[in-house]
Amino acid sequence: KGANGSGGQSFGSSNGTVNYIVSERSYTRRHLMPSIYLNLSRDFQLTKSLYLTADYRFNLGFITAYEQEVTLYEQPDLTIPHENSIAIKGTSNAFQVGLKYKFVPKR
Repeated sequence: KGANGSGGQSFGSSNGTVNYIVSERSYTRRHLMPSIYLNLSRDFQLTKSLYLTADYRFNLGFITAYEQEVTLYEQPDLTIPHENSIAIKGTSNAFQVGLKYKFVPKR
């Protein structure tokens, strides 16, 4: 499926009986995640030279960069698969708070 992929399988058992089997496959689809973003920033003046900064950034991704497929088999007979897929497109939110100090040169 992808250029880079991995997979694994795990078992859940108690008293020698297998209760479930989980298998997963993950793929890196692309190493580049094109997106558009919206950035909002505000400075609050605390003193003559010191500012408190609040910043929010939202990235909206368009193309799937990473995908993981998970399959679960449960009792009573471990034959009916329950499948799910997870896709990461690079959509994210970020909130930052910081301090700024304004250095004013002497005249």
